[in-house]
Amino acid sequence: MCGRFALAYDSGDLPGLLGEWNLPVHTPNDASSNDQRSLDEEDTKGQAAVSEEIFKASYNVSPTNYSAVYRADTKAIQFMRWGLVPFWTKDSSQFKTYRTFNARLENLQQSKMWIRPCEKKRCAVLMSGYFEWKTVGKKKTPYFISRRDGRLMFVAGMYDYVEKEDLYTFTIITAQGPKELKWLHERMPCVLEPGSKSWDEWMDVDKTEWSTEELVKLLNPGYDESKLQFYQVTDDVGKTTNTGERLIRPLLKEDSDMFSVKKERKEVLLESDNDEGIADKDDDAGADELIKREDDRKEKKDLKENSYDQSAKKKEYKKPIPSDGGSVGIRVMKEEANESPEEGGSEKKRNIVDMLGNQKDSRGRKKLKK
Repeated sequence: MCGRFALAYDSGDLPGLLGEWNLPVHTPNDASSNDQRSLDEEDTKGQAAVSEEIFKASYNVSPTNYSAVYRADTKAIQFMRWGLVPFWTKDSSQFKTYRTFNARLENLQQSKMWIRPCEKKRCAVLMSGYFEWKTVGKKKTPYFISRRDGRLMFVAGMYDYVEKEDLYTFTIITAQGPKELKWLHERMPCVLEPGSKSWDEWMDVDKTEWSTEELVKLLNPGYDESKLQFYQVTDDVGKTTNTGERLIRPLLKEDSDMFSVKKERKEVLLESDNDEGIADKDDDAGADELIKREDDRKEKKDLKENSYDQSAKKKEYKKPIPSDGGSVGIRVMKEEANESPEEGGSEKKRNIVDMLGNQKDSRGRKKLKK
């Protein structure tokens, strides 16, 4: 399941990031000339314009939010609403999109909801990474999964278009997760990499017929530790109004080296400030100072915008898991094995004892514990 993701870039940054993958990004005029209207006999409008006014970086994209997809037919970036609404819908406001923000890979050829988009309306959803929650009893712990190199991530998606409302919507395809991530969640988005066989076939507009066996073989996700990473993040990501960068920062100190977005920002700061003599490309101290100032400014802005209460904030500062426990997944499993069911009762007992010991007599003097 994928119910939240992050896209840490404004819309104006996206063409350059796709260029790093050698992907063409067409303008609205180019897109209209490549439009596959004949596939659906619909007036697919050219919404491929990329402008900073369209989308600002969000670190907590949730269903019904708009975000960026890369269409297979137009080879253009388009902003659509998350949660697919089929073209035959009479009133999108009455459609239950919470059921369609994910599409199960094994069901794509089994449901009329998915057959047509799978055949003719395929895309790749752009993101910096996605969130997943590990559930143990009533406790849910969020993790962030991203590329280890900090580059833009793509996952397989499909879209649809309601012509009378001029509404584009998309869904993310999920499949059975690999064994390396079973401890976290049983399902996972189908991650694509430009230039791979799965990318080429999924984005091939001439391919319009699929079997379930073909799709499962093509898109079934794997976990390559050399390319992907995961780490625990703050519980504040659970609130959709929180959108700041702090949501994708590692919660545990031993995972801090995985924060690849910060590394990217360091390169950007070095390049943009070099002409002004603020920092040279070899001046790590100057770069770190710039990042620190930028981080402080961002942090203050996030706190002001999100204004979460202090009790929730305190939950971030949990006792660190020892760093010598191996990978994150192994550390979590060890931590669970060492938990004692008596801890809650002992804590409650101590609180009662303290309360009784601090009672005062009728003169206001504290009674001594016996």
